[in-house]
Amino acid sequence: MCGVIGIVSFVGDDVLDTIINKLIHIQNRGRNSTGLAIINSRQPGSVAYHRKKPMAATKWLTDLHEIGHLKEGVGAGDVGIGHVQYSTAAKRIQRNAQPLYDDDGGHNLLLASNGDIPMLDEWREWLKRNRGCVFGSNCDAEVIVKYIGSAMRIDKLNEADAFAKMMRELPAAYSLVAITPSKRLFAARDKFGFRPLFWVKTDTHALVCSESALLAQYGKVQEVKPGSLLIISPDGSVQEIPVCAPDRHECLMERFYFSRPDSRHNTGQLVDTIRRQLGKQIAKRIIELGWPMPDLVSSVPFSGGPSAEGASIGFYEYAHRFVPMITVVLKDRFSERIFQGDSMSRLEMIERRFTVNPDEVLDKWVLVSDDSIVRGDQGREIVRQLWEAGAAGVIYAVTAPAHRHACYMGINTPDEDRLIAHNKTDDEVRAELGADYLLYLDLPAIFGVMGSTEFCTACFTGDYPLPVPAGRAEV
Repeated sequence: MCGVIGIVSFVGDDVLDTIINKLIHIQNRGRNSTGLAIINSRQPGSVAYHRKKPMAATKWLTDLHEIGHLKEGVGAGDVGIGHVQYSTAAKRIQRNAQPLYDDDGGHNLLLASNGDIPMLDEWREWLKRNRGCVFGSNCDAEVIVKYIGSAMRIDKLNEADAFAKMMRELPAAYSLVAITPSKRLFAARDKFGFRPLFWVKTDTHALVCSESALLAQYGKVQEVKPGSLLIISPDGSVQEIPVCAPDRHECLMERFYFSRPDSRHNTGQLVDTIRRQLGKQIAKRIIELGWPMPDLVSSVPFSGGPSAEGASIGFYEYAHRFVPMITVVLKDRFSERIFQGDSMSRLEMIERRFTVNPDEVLDKWVLVSDDSIVRGDQGREIVRQLWEAGAAGVIYAVTAPAHRHACYMGINTPDEDRLIAHNKTDDEVRAELGADYLLYLDLPAIFGVMGSTEFCTACFTGDYPLPVPAGRAEV
């Protein structure tokens, strides 16, 4: 999972400070590495390119010495792209940090992508064997940039046609931004629209970003439509070219977990509102099942907060019972996301990251509202601490369905055998967590809240929109 930003100034303004500001505010999409590239379209040959090593990767964004060095290299850069990364297929090493570039044929093509290529190894080998490409990373974005670069070099295609060739022929999940040799900003989104991408244009600038919330201040935010190519020039012209017929399969985990709560997607709803409405569905389902009425609702911070609020509201709306939301599961705000790191480091992080407030839990039935359960390590630890704090009972409720299958479209999930729900019934998962009751929201309830069924459900159902390998190690 990653985040991208692209900016063009039509009046020659320096875009570096804006890119840095946006990168700081999309760290919800990745903290493993951060990078950017800027050019001065009016100065031949000017490129200031910077990427940092993975660990503590965002700290350099506020380092005035580093920023000054960049500005000295290019002056006023009026075209730029930036990237934050939470590694999926690529390991957390410096050469996988983006933006990446294609220099096999002297093309100065820089690209940053959010997504993944299911058949990554096969396509890398194909490019080596058939196009003579040389790779410096094991990142999916380099396959994309080399594919486009080789189309310009070998097939003699212009920039737009080379991008279109990649979009038609490479089965991949991506929302990307790129600076091309003509010093224009290109943005592209696969035909399934797995990952979000938005853009906005003012009289002086155009911006592209993974999060719509970061563009709202500039005017009307538009979606980069699935299967479309957006071309923005420093002279102010913008072209949106439909390359592939859309077959929308947006990632549900964007709504449950990854996206900023103040962003909106194509249905127009605020992500925060969606999560709260899903929480109301949790309350409705618990009432329908006749389970014990909880004494309080607690979220698993922080993305579980709105759904916990929604559950509290739902109990009053559907059963006329006041069930307060009290955050008894407390979280260290400065820890990394839990599913980063190997199994042992993750377990240690979980123990340090979460604590339970025993003053509010003793002799209470607690409803825990979570966005999803993947491996289950986090849920097990939270339930264990609730019992140690003296809870009378635990209901664990999840706004997502059960994760039973691996994702190859940009979410870092392990191989299926490490998913807690793989080949298990819901009751077996409940027993493994240690809860009295376990509730997963089903897809019809979720689609009702979303107002659409055009989503990828592969990690829940095993129905993949793209060809996937028979088995791939942890991504």
